[in-house]
Amino acid sequence: MIFEIDSNVPVEEVDKIKAGIDSARIYLRDFLGGDIPESLRKSIVVKIVATGLGNQEPGGGGSCCTAFSGGQPRLFFDVLHSDWLSSGNRQQHGAAHEYIHVWQASLGCISHFDQRMGAWLNEGMAEIVSFEAQIHSGTLQRGEVDEFTRSWGFESGQLDVPLRSFQAVTSPIWPGQAGHLALEQLVALAPSGKHSLRLICENVALGQSVPTAFENAFCIGREEFYQQYQPPLPELQPSPGDSDGDGVQDVADNCPSTPNPSQSDSDGDGLGAACDGDLDNDGVPNDIDAFVWNAEWTKDTDHDAIGDRGDNDDDGDGIPDSQDPDPLNYVSDFRDNDTDGEGDACDEDDDNDGMLDTFEIANGLDPLTPVDASEDLDGDGFTNLQEFLAGTDPNDPASNSATAILPILQLLTEE
Repeated sequence: MIFEIDSNVPVEEVDKIKAGIDSARIYLRDFLGGDIPESLRKSIVVKIVATGLGNQEPGGGGSCCTAFSGGQPRLFFDVLHSDWLSSGNRQQHGAAHEYIHVWQASLGCISHFDQRMGAWLNEGMAEIVSFEAQIHSGTLQRGEVDEFTRSWGFESGQLDVPLRSFQAVTSPIWPGQAGHLALEQLVALAPSGKHSLRLICENVALGQSVPTAFENAFCIGREEFYQQYQPPLPELQPSPGDSDGDGVQDVADNCPSTPNPSQSDSDGDGLGAACDGDLDNDGVPNDIDAFVWNAEWTKDTDHDAIGDRGDNDDDGDGIPDSQDPDPLNYVSDFRDNDTDGEGDACDEDDDNDGMLDTFEIANGLDPLTPVDASEDLDGDGFTNLQEFLAGTDPNDPASNSATAILPILQLLTEE
């Protein structure tokens, strides 16, 4: 990586940024299938300034920390920005967070100008991975991460509105904690666990629609998840004059019966975001509006975070609508190596050869090729499939089906 550091930046701040990036790299390597490829990583610029003004470049928005510039990965940090100064012991996490966005870009699921997974998935993934990296490195404890994520998610208004409302690329509320909390539940549901975070990125990069990529990675449909998901809200205590216990008196509360501590009101209609069924006042209810914060767009057929009204390829099949005989129909790519009707992400035996994928990977076999079931890896006269069924080691000639039953024969002889 190429570091461009202004002369007035304190050395200790540079050390924090480097430590945060290193923690992310280690976590990606150890738990998520690998770091950013060296060929890309060595060309990434890390710009560190101390102005307090944030990123003033086009698209920077004055932010303290960003991951892209001019369409290319380029990390930026302003160590005198108020957001950086107020983050305390989470500064290394902030550096790791931006590095994770570049990792997402290296996998092909986001870019500076194409963030089709949507705000809560993009930011939630960067949050959960960067915090896990900090916990793994010992910089932060899980308890303090859980406390911060839940309390700030609630206080900032992220948990006041349905998760679906953060499906678009932009929203008036940054949804990092909302996404983090949702992904905690999704990772727990997914058979591949943490690796599901990489899978959804890879699936989107392969050209799958976001709902298809979502289901293949987490083994639950996105709409089904939206319907069942309940964010972990703090236990509130209603009191006289505050019916919902959110700390705002009923007479001044824009949602007196629904907790809305931030009192956010995105469309300025006097009804708080937590109890407003139409957040952008476009006449389309939130639960069927693909862009709940944007009154101009309501539909997004291909789920690319661009409304049909502004999308020249509504179904995302690569054929412009003007040339597409069926512009709203796309047959998505569903990875199913053995064509058994079960997607690879949910299938424990992707090549249907009788051996579990986990066994094949652990023993240097190919989980996508059934021919290795009949081969004999260690040359002991027993096939790899026979060794799997016997629970023996296919890499050790002394461990085979015969040796596996020997103790049983000895017991029978003794009796």
